[in-house]
Amino acid sequence: MIDAQTENVIWSEQYNRKQTDLVSLQSEIARDVASKLKSRLSGADVAKVEKNYTANAEAINFIERKVLWNKRTGESLKQAAELYRQAIEKDPNYALAYSGSG
Repeated sequence: MIDAQTENVIWSEQYNRKQTDLVSLQSEIARDVASKLKSRLSGADVAKVEKNYTANAEAINFIERKVLWNKRTGESLKQAAELYRQAIEKDPNYALAYSGSG
């Protein structure tokens, strides 16, 4: 993380986890970033940071879906839709996949 005004590095970290640990890794990174920024999180904010929208690591792999979705070409939208469909298939309760947010 870099301070945009000074271009100084505020925080950096390397995380080495198995793909099956990605769900817990999200919460860990969010807590680490908040801690390094010295943010004071309310109980509600902590709950948001720690909320896991799915326990299925395969369903949560959303970066490729978002990149394709944001390209907004006919082919990329079809590919993104297929990846969202696959995420829903992995976890039918994963609401973010239905909304295109995750």
